[in-house]
Amino acid sequence: MRKIVILFTVVAAMLTSQCSRNVDDTVLRNALDESSVKINKAMTVISDTRGFQLMTASDQTKSGEIYSDSIELDMIAGIYDFKPETYMCHRDMRPRWTFEKTGESEMLVVNIPQKMIFHPRYLYQSNTEEH
Repeated sequence: MRKIVILFTVVAAMLTSQCSRNVDDTVLRNALDESSVKINKAMTVISDTRGFQLMTASDQTKSGEIYSDSIELDMIAGIYDFKPETYMCHRDMRPRWTFEKTGESEMLVVNIPQKMIFHPRYLYQSNTEEH
């Protein structure tokens, strides 16, 4: 529905910019009617394509299963400790910060050095002995 409104607005703006101020209302109305018929026809053709059907498909499959791309708090709740690591990237040591789950909690608790919280530039340094 939003696409139809956007397309109609674009067509109306194009017609308005192309028409002179002396054009009477019937010519403008006919042009708008013709353009809206073309847009509706194009939307029908587009909505019948397989690609459009895939893009607008609901998340529910035929079997009734629902897929979710969300991560909910109860999936990751716990206490996590900061664990510094480094890896080699084109002859240069790069930092890779991982977090290891060390306990259970109903909340998400992340223990990270205060130095990195107040000075984020340390997140990009690979010297892990100081952390």
